[in-house]
Amino acid sequence: MASFFQEFFGTARARGAVACFDPNVRRPMIRGGFESYRARVERFVGLVDIAKASDEDVRALYGDHIELASIAGEWLDRGARLVLLTRGAQGATAFF
Repeated sequence: MASFFQEFFGTARARGAVACFDPNVRRPMIRGGFESYRARVERFVGLVDIAKASDEDVRALYGDHIELASIAGEWLDRGARLVLLTRGAQGATAFF
């Protein structure tokens, strides 16, 4: 499945489409451990224009004490052009 998404995002971007990715982290879905899953998420983030994640997604991937803005910066450095981080009733923040 990961190779499909990697090819899909790469092809979409190469053809001028706007590609968006939301990791939508659900612990029961993760196979191979969080290190492997996080690496896939980071690879996908580098292939899309828009990366959207909730604060819960980010904390599941990086730990409870992570600064959301620092992860947004890392994702921008990886290649996303816009990072949207949602925080439930507290709204969302866009980084670009």
